[in-house]
Amino acid sequence: LQARASLWDLRPSGFLRLAGHADGRQSALGGFLTVTDLRDHASNYVAVQEAGATLWEAVPAAVQPQESGRAVILRVAFGKRCGGYLSLQTGNLPKDERDENSVYASVRVD
Repeated sequence: LQARASLWDLRPSGFLRLAGHADGRQSALGGFLTVTDLRDHASNYVAVQEAGATLWEAVPAAVQPQESGRAVILRVAFGKRCGGYLSLQTGNLPKDERDENSVYASVRVD
């Protein structure tokens, strides 16, 4: 899956811009990760959109994975669900249905 990874640029302004894809895909390049539609009472979906409406903050993770020198948690600093954290969903809602190689991302405010 690393070969299909998306490459992100967290701008000093707080916008999270899609800078590229490891496999060279061109989809949504230059777009911004933005909190969008309500998923359930505690979360919203996110999408890459042409105009950014969410500011993000990279918060150092308390536990560092061994294979990485630095891990961060992405937190919404301004916009919908301010204070929430980026999370991947396992598909427990009917509208979360995806293929076996993908999941929905959302922002949670637990």
